[in-house]
Amino acid sequence: MTKFKREEIPVDDMQALGLHDGKNLKLDSTQLEHLLSGNITQFVQLNNVKIENDNKVSLDAKLSLRRKPDGSAGLFIHPIYKDLKQHPDLSPEENQAFAKGGVYSKTTAAYGKIVSHGEAPFEFDEGNKESYYIELEKQNGEKKFVWGIGLKSALESSRHEIGDQVQLSVTGKELVKTQDKKGNWIEAERLGWSIKPIEQSKKKERSVIYEYDHETKSFVSLPQEYVKQIEEINGMPLTEEQKRRYKEGKKVTMPDGTSVQASPASKDLIRSDKNLLILSMVLDGGLSYMLYRGVKAIEKKGKQMQQRENEYSKGYEDALKKVQTDLERKQARFPNDKTIAQDINIVKQETTRISPSKTVGRNIESNGVNDPELVKDARERNQKNQTTGAGFSKEPAVNRENTGTKQKR
Repeated sequence: MTKFKREEIPVDDMQALGLHDGKNLKLDSTQLEHLLSGNITQFVQLNNVKIENDNKVSLDAKLSLRRKPDGSAGLFIHPIYKDLKQHPDLSPEENQAFAKGGVYSKTTAAYGKIVSHGEAPFEFDEGNKESYYIELEKQNGEKKFVWGIGLKSALESSRHEIGDQVQLSVTGKELVKTQDKKGNWIEAERLGWSIKPIEQSKKKERSVIYEYDHETKSFVSLPQEYVKQIEEINGMPLTEEQKRRYKEGKKVTMPDGTSVQASPASKDLIRSDKNLLILSMVLDGGLSYMLYRGVKAIEKKGKQMQQRENEYSKGYEDALKKVQTDLERKQARFPNDKTIAQDINIVKQETTRISPSKTVGRNIESNGVNDPELVKDARERNQKNQTTGAGFSKEPAVNRENTGTKQKR
């Protein structure tokens, strides 16, 4: 499913970057797919780019398409900066905090009952500077923390208190007096807020997730409405709470230990502690199963988490079958598409790798199945085999060869 049509790509802009020769785009199919999907591409080489004094340079940059206020597609360039590139929609404190790594959500409009408010380190992280928060609760019990230094003065001006039903909205940037690192008073831009009673016909909420891209030294943002709505991951359904957390850019962990997180700076807009994922999403009125390979690892304070390639859930095999069916249906429509053929091959390899019927004497614990009872049974069975001298290695060699799986001797 694409967010943009090929004919929407700004041809003049692409020509100015040396990525269009007047007839054809100079992007491979993978980069084009990412661009049309609304994702950020990997690095592409831009040639003869005009800079100051009409000088032309060649440089590497990432690209993305975003809707402009008039609804047309705008081309955004993400070059490599020498130093941290401050995001104009983030405060100095947020730029500093978000640059540590990870995905963060910033709310610019929210409504609900005021539950609490006060000053605290941003996101309650002791390593961050002090900020101000208002905690809101909706009628369904869902709670949200809204952060912003300007919220304090806005709350005082509105004279609203805990228990009041309010609408919070960003009004724009304003100059305020603040102290720098040396304690000197300076003028700085801050987001202004308005706090008003809720009007049912006008209530709104809007949030944007941000991620620092270490490759370009800049921030990539994505409105929450563009974050994919995932129903299942590797055959495991998400709860409503998990869906909400994923939309907010927070890490979601599934029953088998698989962790995923929305990622504006990644080509597929997702990170995980697994390199291969099967995601089911509602597309065109039906549930579609999509294969994601080469997924970037989740960041944890700037460090990559260990990949857990050998773990999978009980529903993973069923999900593999469903995604294979979808891929074979696509292959029938596009028989010459090599990418579809490669994905089908990967799915078949995965099915063979995890299928119990294909592996004689499979050790459940070593293959990482996250089921305590099965692990316990496997451990006890292995201990018994070691004591009695019985075990899978006693099986005839011919049986092992027939399975097509090599066994360690």
